[in-house]
Amino acid sequence: MRASTSRFIYCLGLLAVTACAVLPETLPAPVAAVATASPQTTEVRLARAIRDRIEQQATHDAADPGLFEALANENALRELAFADDVVSTRHDLITALASELSNAMAERSKLAARFGEAAPHLDRADAVISGLTAAINSEVRRNRI
Repeated sequence: MRASTSRFIYCLGLLAVTACAVLPETLPAPVAAVATASPQTTEVRLARAIRDRIEQQATHDAADPGLFEALANENALRELAFADDVVSTRHDLITALASELSNAMAERSKLAARFGEAAPHLDRADAVISGLTAAINSEVRRNRI
């Protein structure tokens, strides 16, 4: 065997050993992370019910059955929320209403950006914003009493 052939075989063997050394070992299959959704608090559900009622008032007349249902849902959640600690509940409700107001303002700005200031649903969005602002002010006044 010639010297160049033996060097070539030696290099191939060295390459094979190096390739085996750097190969990753089999890893266990990754486990998909499961996100657990925590249930919404009563205050958050009440704030959403207040917003739903305000949206119903902005779009429907006073005799609409959906408005009565929204009002009944709001009253039931209000009784449930204020059954325990009134001051803490009111604070959490004001925070949740502020979040709903922020969402309503974001939706209004999206409508205005997409359709301009003459958007067809812009009046409804303004009514929801002013209704949520009034609801926050009402809860703040009740908190002072």
